[in-house]
Amino acid sequence: MSPSPAARLATALLVGLTLAACGGHGKRARPAETTPMPTIADIIARRAPELMKIPGVVGVYEGETSAHAPCIRIMVVKRTRELEARLPRVLEGTPVEIEETGVIRPMGDSS
Repeated sequence: MSPSPAARLATALLVGLTLAACGGHGKRARPAETTPMPTIADIIARRAPELMKIPGVVGVYEGETSAHAPCIRIMVVKRTRELEARLPRVLEGTPVEIEETGVIRPMGDSS
């Protein structure tokens, strides 16, 4: 037994309404454009100049936490509470670790 013309019409309307509600006539919606996440190198390039102006900071580099997760490491001559209070714990969503290194001099500089 074949469906009646009224049943076919109802089915066609239902399919048409469903397609319209889902973005229209079978066309796929374009995926939303996303902004790429900055790399740690990008963050360091932008933020190192301001960090290096803080007295006691001698370097900034990409490193790892003790749990082997990527982080930004800030090298300081001497780790003090005052200096720690001035330094961020996170930069643009990336963890920051502070590393006491002492004074850093170029190789061959004996001063």
